[in-house]
Amino acid sequence: MNTENLESLQAKVNALEKKMQAMEKKQEPNSLFILITTNDYDKIMSALLLAVGAASMGMKTTMYFTFWGINALKKKNIYAGKDFMQKAMTMMMPKRLERNSLSKYDMLGMGKIGMKYLMKKKNIATVEELMKTALDMDVKIIACEMTMNLMGITREELNEKLHFAGVSECLDHSFESSVSFFI
Repeated sequence: MNTENLESLQAKVNALEKKMQAMEKKQEPNSLFILITTNDYDKIMSALLLAVGAASMGMKTTMYFTFWGINALKKKNIYAGKDFMQKAMTMMMPKRLERNSLSKYDMLGMGKIGMKYLMKKKNIATVEELMKTALDMDVKIIACEMTMNLMGITREELNEKLHFAGVSECLDHSFESSVSFFI
């Protein structure tokens, strides 16, 4: 390699080192970020267990729900003011968290009934209870505004204690967190 190439390479390495140092300074230690893209009951439960567990350990915890995952935040369906496609999407989606199905072995809802029976028998919190606990523990739960716009989901259809943000804020939370999960 000639001297110009080495100097150019060294300049690029120096620039990357500065960027890494800036990211490390921005990163908040002891923080968790979870991105949820699914509305499967068992996967939402896993995400909420992680969030509640992290919050109970004093970690700053943020959950970002997008695409199908946003259905886990719904409390009701509203059809007024929606176009045909948004109404169709609303009809196809579960209107409350407890209506979501399992990712595997749902068997037309029988699998989830069995799982909920076992959870009750073993005194394990339901997904609905975990969501309430997460909100009570100040887990920051964010609904994706772009997904809401795309699917015609209004704020009135979602839990009152939520935050709303776009992808840039999602990325900020991800970059600032010391641990990130994708579910």
